[in-house]
Amino acid sequence: MEEVIKEVEARLGDTGKLSKRGVAVKLVENDPVAMELFGFEDLDEIRERHRKEHPNIETDIMVTRAGYASLIAREVQRIVSHDWRLNWLDNLIINNPAGSVIFTLAVFTGIFAALLYIGGWFQDVLGDWFDSLLDSLSPWLQSQNYLVKLLVKNSLTGLAAGISVAVPYIFIFYFILAFLEDSGVLARFIVVLNKLMGKLGLPGKAVIPIMLGFGCTVPAIRATRVLPEFRDRLKVAILYMTVPCSSRSSIIFGVVGHYAGAAYAIGIYVASFVVFVITAKLLNVVIPPERIPMVEELPPYRRPLLKNIALKAWIRMQDFVYIVIPLLIAGGMAYGALLHVNLVQPLIDPFRPLTVGWLHIPAETIIPMIYGFLQKDLVPAMLANVLGTTNFSAVMSSVQLFTFGLASTFQIPCIIAFSMLAKEFGLKRALIIEVSAFAYGMLWAGIIGRIVALALGMPF
Repeated sequence: MEEVIKEVEARLGDTGKLSKRGVAVKLVENDPVAMELFGFEDLDEIRERHRKEHPNIETDIMVTRAGYASLIAREVQRIVSHDWRLNWLDNLIINNPAGSVIFTLAVFTGIFAALLYIGGWFQDVLGDWFDSLLDSLSPWLQSQNYLVKLLVKNSLTGLAAGISVAVPYIFIFYFILAFLEDSGVLARFIVVLNKLMGKLGLPGKAVIPIMLGFGCTVPAIRATRVLPEFRDRLKVAILYMTVPCSSRSSIIFGVVGHYAGAAYAIGIYVASFVVFVITAKLLNVVIPPERIPMVEELPPYRRPLLKNIALKAWIRMQDFVYIVIPLLIAGGMAYGALLHVNLVQPLIDPFRPLTVGWLHIPAETIIPMIYGFLQKDLVPAMLANVLGTTNFSAVMSSVQLFTFGLASTFQIPCIIAFSMLAKEFGLKRALIIEVSAFAYGMLWAGIIGRIVALALGMPF
């Protein structure tokens, strides 16, 4: 390794205040920032010349660095127990298999319960308020001409459904995520899930971008850069189709859970986990795994400050307020315009084999799924527009809502995430992932919908 580093260091020009050796090490590790600032033409050729001794020098450097750090720490550190209760808690959570399972289930159960009950209560409050607002505007709408009535009614219906369904769940999710971060629980959750990642053939650090994927897929795709191997980054990016982001969670809880029942909403998460495991195992056949150790700092337990948590939650959902709400209004108006020029049927008819034939859901639901590619937060609003009501259970059965939730979940989330995929992995790979994920997701949605319908003795 020293020979490679010295050779790269000798070829480097001026690095300013930065250590030449430090920059050389980062270049050998293929660090993207170092490559952009100091990369040179013959760098790959130098790496290839030493592949015989070091087939994977990037990993070798990381492991050696971690080894030296552990050796130094062992020589100079003295572990002192400040709070035996918290040490006991860490031993129970991290080192005890039963404790790890209970801890994982407790975290997920807490998240689900908060989203289902608190989010559901907020959805009812906001939904009732918007219903009364629409009722009060009804006399004014009746006095307008057909086109104005159509555009305004659809835009207001979309806005009402979008805000009442999406806002409560997205804010609550980010609030919980900030609480877990600031309390020190999230880091321990990542360490516990590291064991699961190993069994699925994924590096331990894959836990970090996957956990970020529960918030938003866009920064999560970028966060795959923490993985040194390109093939591992690609595998995690593909697996995002089974990781429900906060926007997809608002569909799961606000549409499926609220109108079909909590069991169906939790069923989508269970199905997502099963498909995640199966997909990871299938990817291991195509892309053989390589185990890489994970080093994760465990911060001390802290009592989070409410002000900080609320501020972090707000910062993370600002895009929804400033970008998605205008899109909700524009989406409703666009659908009203399509109705006015009689273009809705020609648009949905080519997709009938998928919606009616395979998924057994109303043909019109393809429109919110297409809008969902622009922004997943638009799905509930556009579903209300195409069905003509915010009471989805009056138009679709529980199994249909469940299948629609699956179909909306098993996809690459939105066009912004697709753009990030193209930036990180190239346009060709991004297109292949997008098309394959859609087809693969629709296949699973139809299969799981049939299994649930059969298990419940309901028609499908």
